[in-house]
Amino acid sequence: MCIRDSPSFNMSRLEVSLGKYTADDKIDVILLPEMIFTGYTFKSREDIEPLLEEATKGKTFEFLSKVASRLKCYGRAGYPELEISSDG
Repeated sequence: MCIRDSPSFNMSRLEVSLGKYTADDKIDVILLPEMIFTGYTFKSREDIEPLLEEATKGKTFEFLSKVASRLKCYGRAGYPELEISSDG
């Protein structure tokens, strides 16, 4: 169960669950659902803005990179992405 608006707490819960696995388990891919760490239902765009992440730089990317590196596997997770304008 995801605690809405609490990505760090949700990541720590998943880290505990995945803690029993090692690279010796030969996991190929960790595939997590869309918006796994933030929850999915928001009242407005403004409601989700504090949780938006820049691609390859956010908490989800950092968390999954760490787990995938430890387990020597690939990882995928959906997250609310911050759109960066090319206009600057």
